[in-house]
Amino acid sequence: MSLGFAGDSATVQGLLNDASARAGFLKTGLLLSASERSQFDKRIALGDAVKGFVGDARGDRGFAGARLEHRGDGIFHIYLTTGTHGDALLSTLRSGLSGDLNIRYHRVTYSEASLAEKKSDVWDVASSSERGENGLHTIMLDVENNGLIVEIDRSVEHTTGPKLAARIERALGDIPVRVIYSDSPEDLSCTYTSCADPMAGGILINRGFANGPQCSLGFMVKDGNNTQAMASGHCGYVGNYSWYHSAYGSSAFGAEVEKWAYDEKGIDAMIVEIPENQGSNHVASCVSDSDICVDILGYYDADDIYKGMFVNAIGGVSGHLVGTVSSQGTIEWTSSTCDCIQYGISLNMSGADFGDSGGIIRRMNDAVAIIASGEGSTVYAAIVDDILSAYGVSLRTS
Repeated sequence: MSLGFAGDSATVQGLLNDASARAGFLKTGLLLSASERSQFDKRIALGDAVKGFVGDARGDRGFAGARLEHRGDGIFHIYLTTGTHGDALLSTLRSGLSGDLNIRYHRVTYSEASLAEKKSDVWDVASSSERGENGLHTIMLDVENNGLIVEIDRSVEHTTGPKLAARIERALGDIPVRVIYSDSPEDLSCTYTSCADPMAGGILINRGFANGPQCSLGFMVKDGNNTQAMASGHCGYVGNYSWYHSAYGSSAFGAEVEKWAYDEKGIDAMIVEIPENQGSNHVASCVSDSDICVDILGYYDADDIYKGMFVNAIGGVSGHLVGTVSSQGTIEWTSSTCDCIQYGISLNMSGADFGDSGGIIRRMNDAVAIIASGEGSTVYAAIVDDILSAYGVSLRTS
């Protein structure tokens, strides 16, 4: 079953008139019927029961990934390597997780860590002229098939693309590779809802499908040769790993890479892939022509953020926002999505709305934080310095 409704006006209006459905929308960002909400809650409960064990397994040579499948009451798939490391981890998981949970275990060849390391090999195979526009866009982990997904620009599908794909496949040996070709998005101007060539911080993104639940793209980062971006951790807490933006039509621009810091460290942030030809240090704005071209050149250390600091923010739904830091030092709050403690800063900022989560907060040309949640005129935000440290990435400044 897919969450959501058929789309007819009577169904939508009925849900809007339902106090329970409206309350659920405020918590989840999804307008659901009672039966849909029941299934959604079951999936959340399943994720809550499993996430701690999966988080502890990250980096283990026996761990090959996990995903939540949206069928029935949800199926949590856990992938483990064959051999002693996978055997040991399987024993640990089975002893710690209830047999009543809807979990399926799969034995595969490659660990998640080894596949992540192989992504660097893919970039090394491609020459500098074959990366980005008219070449290699991005590389994503393919958990379900225990391999990698390589995205190449459609403009070279019948020319240099097949040769590049063949070199990549030879370099990876027996590792499963799925090559997909996609169009380069084209924009005449950059707005919150349609921004490409390149993409920019603060634009609206959707989880799972082109019109899926809304969040906002944060600042872009680099992991070696890989271009990635920040987004709110709670946006990817449950559901499909793929992310979409209107400039890409029905094609996903990337997928979640890391989100464990949200429920393990209390940092409401995850990392998502960005096509190499869309990497930038720009932030989007429709307020003025000059604001469109704001470049991020650095970031504030957590200790240098002070109460009363004036900041600009951009959310994909609300657009340009202004405010001031209202906390002194790191504070904590409880996220309603995971019912877990989060750490960061608070701001006095009016106008933030659902879908702005993950949006950028900056002072001049320096990154400060990304939007996490809000109550009235108070906005909570995850500190960029903390996010970079947690995920071991660097801020993109060019």
